[in-house]
Amino acid sequence: MKILAIDTSAKTASAAVCDGTRLLSIYTQNVGLTQSETMLPMVESILRDSKISVDDIDALACTTGPGSFTGVRIGVSVVKGLAFGKEKICIGVSSLKSLSYNVDNTDALIVPVMDARADRLYCAAFEINGGKRKRVLDDDVMTVGELEQKLAAIGRDVIFVGDGRNIAKKMTRVSFVEAPYLLSDANGYSVAMAALDEYENADDNAKKAFTDMNLCPVYLRPSQAERTLVEKEKQNGKN
Repeated sequence: MKILAIDTSAKTASAAVCDGTRLLSIYTQNVGLTQSETMLPMVESILRDSKISVDDIDALACTTGPGSFTGVRIGVSVVKGLAFGKEKICIGVSSLKSLSYNVDNTDALIVPVMDARADRLYCAAFEINGGKRKRVLDDDVMTVGELEQKLAAIGRDVIFVGDGRNIAKKMTRVSFVEAPYLLSDANGYSVAMAALDEYENADDNAKKAFTDMNLCPVYLRPSQAERTLVEKEKQNGKN
């Protein structure tokens, strides 16, 4: 299965083309440009380098959240646009699950963490057993202290990946090791591997649901604009 996969959920943007588990081409940027500026040129570049077109692609994949609200929407829109009218398989994957695929062959607990601002982290946890990735903590948003409490209770060595890793490393009750820098941020190949796992482990009915029509962002909390509106409504109610 040839997969075109993208990640626009954080500052680092990444796109990759894979043939099964074999990486054909990858392009990653972290230069401060918006995802809307970078993603389509990146996709065009990796397709050109791989000497294939969108028509040759069997499945399209993107991270659907958590992460940047705008970035996630851009990624979903790009995949929907590429898939439009082509009846392609479209697979949305958790940004946190895809980050966990940056690390393999370890006995440590893999803990993807993304900066959710206001001293909060988007987070999850995974372990690898017999080559299989098993989820230990569901995708969630919590304070650093709340995550530290959960990880301390598990009592395992931890590998932090994601743009929230420097915040998470402030924990004092958790033993952690650092992933190499190049394995710490968004990675289009990891998105492709997470999508391949989702597809291969889905039953026939679930596979039929992998369409561009069903692809949509997944938010763990309201956007800043929504939170501001709620706060204004509360203030107006008091007046």
